[in-house]
Amino acid sequence: MRVLVTGGSGYLGCKLVPLLLEAGWAIRVIDRGCYGFDGLAPFQNRSDFELLEGDVRRLQELGGLLAGVDAVIHLAGLANDPSCDLDPDMAWDVNVESTLELARGCVQAGVGRFILASSCSVYGQGVFEWLDEASPANPVSAFARTKLAAEQGLLAMASESFSPVVVR
Repeated sequence: MRVLVTGGSGYLGCKLVPLLLEAGWAIRVIDRGCYGFDGLAPFQNRSDFELLEGDVRRLQELGGLLAGVDAVIHLAGLANDPSCDLDPDMAWDVNVESTLELARGCVQAGVGRFILASSCSVYGQGVFEWLDEASPANPVSAFARTKLAAEQGLLAMASESFSPVVVR
């Protein structure tokens, strides 16, 4: 099984990629490298690992990105309130538009599984309240609004051949 991990060199990705490799999966990572690629350096010479430097906003520049891919774990994005507050339009482009473009590409390429890393920020409530999937969304920041919009757009694409999952 080949898994594409977007943002695979970031905070979560550099911890997830080794686990996926250990589980026996072939991994393709796309990341623009804002935090460098040091966390993935131990895997550079493995035949079951491929690193592509690129921006999720420019997926069309990476021909064949989804070739042979069975599943996508989408971690790439602007990942906090301050980053999104600096430029809400860019946050929308990165967190929503690129997510949906990638998902449409998956549908066209026959990639059936898509996992989106979202955020509990979509609830807009304090950390001391018990929340679950049935709790109402109430995004109060640009970051939370982009994550909720990406979730809604992605889940609307679900079909018998495309199974998106959102992880908050």
